Amino acid sequence: MVILRIGLACLLCSLWTSQSFAQDLTPRLFWPTPKGTKVLITGYAYTRGDVLFDQSVPIEDADSSFNTGVLGYTQTLGLWGRTSNVLVELPYAQGSTQGQLQGEFARRDFSAVGDLGLTLNVNLRGAPSMTVEDFQAFRANPKPLIGVSLKVLAPTGHYNSNKVVNVGFNRWAARFKLGGIMLINPKLLLELSASAWWYGDDDDYLLGKKEQDPVYALDANLIKRIRPGLWAS
Repeated sequence: MVILRIGLACLLCSLWTSQSFAQDLTPRLFWPTPKGTKVLITGYAYTRGDVLFDQSVPIEDADSSFNTGVLGYTQTLGLWGRTSNVLVELPYAQGSTQGQLQGEFARRDFSAVGDLGLTLNVNLRGAPSMTVEDFQAFRANPKPLIGVSLKVLAPTGHYNSNKVVNVGFNRWAARFKLGGIMLINPKLLLELSASAWWYGDDDDYLLGKKEQDPVYALDANLIKRIRPGLWAS
């Protein structure tokens, strides 16, 4: 049985700042769904203040205002007999940034598509590939879960080598995450994960070759199951 869902998500940090801060806010990343589930995802965020897409950009006194949106699609699979899903996401950004660049005032207006993201999540323990009936039984009596996730960002977004601020990053990036969900009680879950981002080099950066060390993160999410189809974290 194939289930089609349309989800609306408000992204808190946007997909682009996550490359710098490693802040992928994705609670219930390893929560299973029945095999064949399809989900269409849209998201929007408005950001204003002293923020940049890339915190390594040497702009002082930054003042930014931008709208970010994302369109995504995910499909649940049954890889190696385990619940798995693939997520494809494409961001878009429109706005402006201004500040002091090497002592001089600079402003950049932009409206462009960002880097394409591809994520594979695989359950290692607690959630074999499920039918709808299996999932309903799991939801009524959930078990502890362990899963892994691999996310890759491809340098497909708009990039201008003559500009310091860009929506696209012009480099490959990959994140590996290991996490699990533990039951405090049937309605309250604790999700813990550890992740690492690795980055390629940007050889076309205006101010010279850009390199970045790996970024490591630990995440914790407390998840309240309210009723089927409704939860808070």
